[in-house]
Amino acid sequence: MDDAYKGKLAAAFREECTDILSELEISLLALEKNPEDIRLVSKIFRALHTIKGSGAMAGFNDISNFTHGIESIYDLVRNNKLPVTKHLIDITLKAGDYIERLLNTPDMTGEKESGDAILTEFKKIAGGTEETPGPPKNSLNGYSHSADKEKVSVFKIEFKPPENIFLRGLDPLSMIDELKDLGHIECRAYTDRIPDLTDINPELCYISWDITLTTDKNLNALKDIFIFIEDDSELNISEVKEKQSDLDTAGRLLKDPDSSKKKVLPKKTEKPASIRVGSDKLDSLVNLVGELIISQARLARISGENEIPGLRAVSEEIENLTAELRENAMKLRMIPIGDTFDRFQRLIRDLSNELHKDVKLKTIGGNTELDKNIMEHLHDPLVHLIRNCMDHGIEPLKQRRSAGKPETGSIIMKASYSGAYVLIEITDDGAGMDLNKLKETAIKKGILQGGNKLTETEIYNLVFEPGFSTAERITGLSGRGVGMDIVKRVIDSLDGSIMISTKKGKGTTITLKIPLTLAIIEGLLVRVGDRYFIIPLSAVKECFEYTGNNTFTEKKNILSLRGSLLPYINLRKFFDIRGTPPKFQQIVVARASDSLIGYIVDEVEGQYHTVIKSLGRIYRDLEGISGATILGDGTVALILDVLKLAQLAEQPA
Repeated sequence: MDDAYKGKLAAAFREECTDILSELEISLLALEKNPEDIRLVSKIFRALHTIKGSGAMAGFNDISNFTHGIESIYDLVRNNKLPVTKHLIDITLKAGDYIERLLNTPDMTGEKESGDAILTEFKKIAGGTEETPGPPKNSLNGYSHSADKEKVSVFKIEFKPPENIFLRGLDPLSMIDELKDLGHIECRAYTDRIPDLTDINPELCYISWDITLTTDKNLNALKDIFIFIEDDSELNISEVKEKQSDLDTAGRLLKDPDSSKKKVLPKKTEKPASIRVGSDKLDSLVNLVGELIISQARLARISGENEIPGLRAVSEEIENLTAELRENAMKLRMIPIGDTFDRFQRLIRDLSNELHKDVKLKTIGGNTELDKNIMEHLHDPLVHLIRNCMDHGIEPLKQRRSAGKPETGSIIMKASYSGAYVLIEITDDGAGMDLNKLKETAIKKGILQGGNKLTETEIYNLVFEPGFSTAERITGLSGRGVGMDIVKRVIDSLDGSIMISTKKGKGTTITLKIPLTLAIIEGLLVRVGDRYFIIPLSAVKECFEYTGNNTFTEKKNILSLRGSLLPYINLRKFFDIRGTPPKFQQIVVARASDSLIGYIVDEVEGQYHTVIKSLGRIYRDLEGISGATILGDGTVALILDVLKLAQLAEQPA
């Protein structure tokens, strides 16, 4: 095996193992709540078995050897020889963390003792016994001649693995070796599907096997070996009642090579196929679709300016195909948020033990999908919010009792769609926020002047100021005044918003409003002079004609709209665009967080499929602009940062 293939195999295993460890953690936490659920036990056993087998094949022998001992323990659990306890879950979670460190750290020699300590704990749980014994010394291929012959069974196994088994990091020969450990086998390989040497692909498997196994193990032990590929393989395992007749059959197979050509294995039911694709390839696909949208807009412009027979029909057809391709490309990057929610079960559990609080997490709307790139940015903000709920929100046990609340605190994470946005709500049933305490803390830390009058929303938003913290002492979780300001910064960078709703003594809800994607959006194209701007269509509320008659003279950036005050920005003045404005201008009213802002423009061009292009380093500090796009004629249109412009509009002129 060359170095390139080894590297490819190792990378595939790291990716697969990371996913398996996440699923393992979720299954362990679920098993802690339902210790009698045998399906969860089997799922955990399969996860450990996969890590062990794939790790050995990929060259991660430390992981394989370490996992083998844990797998043996869960084999006892699966056979009702060992109960599920909180201590067993604790040690297994620690084992998962250790495997993750082995996976990501090349040199772990300094931490070998911690791995040995974990295995020692497992042995204590199993009653001080060593790992499950291997084959007896007086056996042939693992089958003991001294075994009780009444318990000996003969199994006939027809095994045709999927052709891509090697690409999935699995080796069919290692599975046959595992069968050898169960007893005595007679094996026949079928090679009739191997193509000519010029057509052969060394990464595919063309061989199938007929195996006769004599063993004192039961059918489940055999199925465990094939448990991860049984749905993709043509596999048939049947027990032969008469041992000798089956051995005679195996002998005939060995003597009659031509019988392999007559062999027909049972067909498996077709299932939807799935493949693992690197995120960089998906990003490249979305970028190409974006370029296609720009080219399609150019074609539409040309077809509109030239009366060429058939060109407009072709342009409209390509526009429809491009729109469909765009939707499908974006769906490829969308992943359910439930996987991210489930990972916080472990965080809640660990913090509950650390803070001596009993808290349960409930998740709602796990099927809500969000762009993978956005999801990656959301992890740290959500961690900060959960930690705040646990440390500041949920009261200590005595305090909850005196308030007449359930001893077990509750945190709810909910996701739902809202137009082109996803709303993520984190709700706790804790003490809520004290308005007066927040204000006093802000004055004490110099964030707020004593004479300033703030609205209730503005006072709650003080928690997002750098250095703000109501904690009375510094702990490992809070007190340093960092965390919530980082949350605000990340959410703003995603063109999202964050809102706080709280009731003293009842609890707090923090709502994140996040765009579904940041790659391609629907925008409203507007023009000011010879400059073009894009306003995200999801934020646009209405458009109307502006005459200037309803503008307040004392404050040039405020106007009256149907009895309400509307801050606005004249984009011509703000960006210093020269020229004379038209007699009748337009105002586009857009929503920014929980407020409205108006934009005065010369003309509203209409809806536009916007491919977002990031600005260069020179323009990264440009206020009010979040990106750019290219129009069909090659003109650059700037994408307005609605949230930042709303803050500027509220400032006096």
